[in-house]
Amino acid sequence: MKKLTLQILTAAVGLTAAQVAVFAAEPAAAGEGGRTGAAFSAATQAIARHDDHAAAADLRQAAAVLEHEAARAGGDAKRALVAARADLESSASALDHGTEQTARELDRSFARADHAMALAQREQAAQSWSEKAYARSGRELKEAADSLASAGDWAGGRAKAAAHAAAAGADAVGDKLARGGHWARDEVASGFDSLGRGLDDLGRAIGVNSKARSLPVGG
Repeated sequence: MKKLTLQILTAAVGLTAAQVAVFAAEPAAAGEGGRTGAAFSAATQAIARHDDHAAAADLRQAAAVLEHEAARAGGDAKRALVAARADLESSASALDHGTEQTARELDRSFARADHAMALAQREQAAQSWSEKAYARSGRELKEAADSLASAGDWAGGRAKAAAHAAAAGADAVGDKLARGGHWARDEVASGFDSLGRGLDDLGRAIGVNSKARSLPVGG
């Protein structure tokens, strides 16, 4: 499983609306799946020490983040978030009832969750771009790239390498936008397109039907 480096902030089974908002507003942690990464890391740690109830609580925290994101997403991104949340809730319920969850099952659920986050973050970045909020768009594009890379980490194998390659280009473009550097519209469009192709490729590898839609950010 992915190397565990972050600790979860709380072991509560559920989050209040305020807690969800605070958790969702925290900046993405590079290499750890952003806002879901700490919960996934904590869940795998809990399972390793045979504390299934703690693991279930961590999965529900991640599910709460997906629910929060789904509330402001649309289209395939929303459907992917809803489905990924349901997977996490199902795994949490199974753990609470003493049903073993294999590393393979959890890795795939985590990959699907981070894939869904990346879909939504890419859409948010495109919306910010359309509003000429270029720095914000860059930050959101970098978050999407980070989520794609993290999803690839959970998927493993060839999917991991492909996801990281696709994420790298988008991250570089996002960095230019976020820092106010020089960029060209075609370059930005290429970053969004690379991310979209990477999401579609990874989606096929992990059994997700949701597609990254074409976004009008070039020209």
